[in-house]
Order: sequence, then C-alpha cells, then structure tokens
Amino acid sequence: MKPFYFILILALAVFLPSCASANEMPGGVTDRSNKNAPKTIESKDITLFKTYFIHADRAGGYTRHDFGAEKQADGTVALTSKSYSEETKIEVGAEFMLSLQEIIDKHGLASFNGTNRVTSGLPYQCEPCHLHCEYSSGEKINFYMNGNPDSEWMADFADLFSTVFPVQTANVCISRLYYNHSGTAKPDIYGFEIEKVGDDYTLRAIFFDPENSHEA
Repeated sequence: MKPFYFILILALAVFLPSCASANEMPGGVTDRSNKNAPKTIESKDITLFKTYFIHADRAGGYTRHDFGAEKQADGTVALTSKSYSEETKIEVGAEFMLSLQEIIDKHGLASFNGTNRVTSGLPYQCEPCHLHCEYSSGEKINFYMNGNPDSEWMADFADLFSTVFPVQTANVCISRLYYNHSGTAKPDIYGFEIEKVGDDYTLRAIFFDPENSHEA
C-alpha cells in the first residue's frame, strides 16, 4: 500500500499547484465580483474619487492615467495626478465634483459597481482599470476590470483632469528597436527612453556593441 500512497501524494503535489495558478495563465479569468452590490446610486455628493486606467491618446499611443479627488472640510477639492515618477497636487472649487458626477451619470458607471473580474494575458493597453467613488450618503461605486483604451468614459475623465493639470508625459511602449552600424542592423541596446510633452517627442538611447558605444 505504501507505493500507492506515495504515487497519490506525488500526483496531488503536481496537480494542485497547476490548479492554483490556472487563473493566472494567459486567458485565465479571475472573478471576485459582488453580484449583490447596488447598481444605482441616489446621492450626487461625491466626497472621494479615485481612478486609474490606460487610454488611447490623440498621438496614436497609450497613456496611463491615475487621478484622485477628495472633498476638503472647507468645501474645496484636493486633486492628485500620479505618474510613474511623480505625484502632482492642486486644489480646485467644489464644482469639480459635479463634473465628475456628470461623467458617472452620462456613462452609467454605477452599473459596474461590485465588478471585480479580470482576464490575464491581455495586451498592455487592456490592463485592469479601477474606479472607486464615495458619497456623503455612505454609498459607493467600486469596480476593477480589464480596460478598453477607447472607452468614452476614460476619455471624459482624462479631458476633465487635463483642464487642471498640465499635459502629462505619455508612456510609449516599444517592443523592438534596431540601429544600423556598418550596414548591419543590431539589436544591441542597453536602454532608451521616449518622452512626449505636448506634440513633441524626445528620444534618448544608449547603444553598445563590442567595438563602439553610441549615445543619441
């Protein structure tokens, strides 16, 4: 009987980890949604708002946005805009929260409340987006799901916050870059960065091969 138990334990040791990671494999779906979450919100008085998403920009690329808004005791609203390297803060009037609510109502975002469902292995621009909104009534909207970079609600939030914050640097995703040296295309690259400010791009790249190194 001992060999039988050994084989059974070995089989479980191999099988169980594969089941545990199935949702994390490309195409795997993780769904932790709260189906009982209310899909309508009565209040219009936002006290806290947070969202992040990747949106298709006008230059044909994709920009990751991370915005926040919090109502202060004096009635003003503290806004934040985060990038990979910095966080910008500014205070605006209470009317900003009204504009946020208009976008929420326009696109029926309360209907996504309670959604927590993502599919793994999708392209960068479809990585999960998140929205969290709290109201003075105690009501909340909260969802986390794969994003659609062409979503109109994303565009409206990006446009609204861009009226307050300066144009953000776009994050440009490049999968491969070659340079020509002595008539040969070489992929030997140490690193590069591309920065977009307004309509202008700046490229800084460091190349290396055994014979020469170049910085442009």
